[in-house]
Amino acid sequence: MAAGRPMVSMAAAGASEGWKAMIDSRAARVAAVGVVLAGFLLLGLAAARRASVTFDEFAHTPAGVAYWKEGAFHLYAHNPPLARLIAALPILNSAQLPPLSPVVRTDPEYRWEYAEDFMIRNLGRLPGGEPDGSAYDQMVFRSRLPVIFLGAALGGLIFLWSRQLFGFGGGLLSLTLYAFCPNMLAHASLATTDLAAAFFSTLAMFALYRYGKERTNVNLGLAGAAFGLAVSAKFTALVLFPLAALLA
Repeated sequence: MAAGRPMVSMAAAGASEGWKAMIDSRAARVAAVGVVLAGFLLLGLAAARRASVTFDEFAHTPAGVAYWKEGAFHLYAHNPPLARLIAALPILNSAQLPPLSPVVRTDPEYRWEYAEDFMIRNLGRLPGGEPDGSAYDQMVFRSRLPVIFLGAALGGLIFLWSRQLFGFGGGLLSLTLYAFCPNMLAHASLATTDLAAAFFSTLAMFALYRYGKERTNVNLGLAGAAFGLAVSAKFTALVLFPLAALLA
């Protein structure tokens, strides 16, 4: 009985070392991060597929297309255009734009009338000629896809930053908490400005952190570009400048 105990202990120690080696392997770590990000993408895609068009998306989507095709940035000037430009990319070739009214330059509420015309023009038709809303719903879903992938990119950025600060375990925990946060999943599945602002703002602060660690002209240029992208996504990113001044 006593002679068997060292063998059991050796076997347990060997198993423990085997598990530790597997967890410490690069492939296992990449797989763990990939599984979490894949879960985020699947949940985001499922939510984007199920949800009907939201209040803000109703105007965001046609405005993004009008930015690209008409240069009509005055159509929706409530926030900078970057997020809407990104969301419009998958539907540029298929979306049909209504003509712009001259009041677009004087009436800030005109975007809602334009959005309604955009929806009507992009409704499909059933065999009997009746309107088919599924074509418009599909267009809204496609405009949400870039935002979902921006959300996954934000998760990757959170992992990289947290790993530098706290090691792999801290990075994976931060990523997991982000990826399965209902608030982040909700915003990532909509073609609005919030997720894009969160991604570019986090990117700007990470670039500033990298510049603080290694003060090179390249890192300074990257930080400047990231700050420019952040304020091009949403005006609230202007708060990053006083924060940067405090941290510099």
